Amino acid sequence: MFLAILSSYITYEFAKLRYIGAIRASSIIGILIYILSKQFETLDPVILFGATFVGMCSSNRVNRLELILSTLMYLLALSYLKNHFNGFGGLLGMSSFIGVLAILTLSSIHKKALSIWKAKKMV
Repeated sequence: MFLAILSSYITYEFAKLRYIGAIRASSIIGILIYILSKQFETLDPVILFGATFVGMCSSNRVNRLELILSTLMYLLALSYLKNHFNGFGGLLGMSSFIGVLAILTLSSIHKKALSIWKAKKMV
């Protein structure tokens, strides 16, 4: 779990660099994950590479806390959906989408509820 969060966080930060972007960041981190998985057989490169998909989120939309929570939701969705997908290409994309969408939705609901609560408190 820690390595998945680290993988998404490094991708997220690396994507902010000039001339890198989200796709190159995910690709570069994916190659590093592949090399590390050959050295350390206990690493699961599929889970870590999927976490880079979560890290491809725009820093304008997702902050670091939401990124960590999205990665945790990704892992939860991945563990549930792995029995329903053949192969892992669609599984990784769908799981990361579900993780990010769930956290962005909850964050939006939280902000809206907080603004309503503050408005009622002032009246």
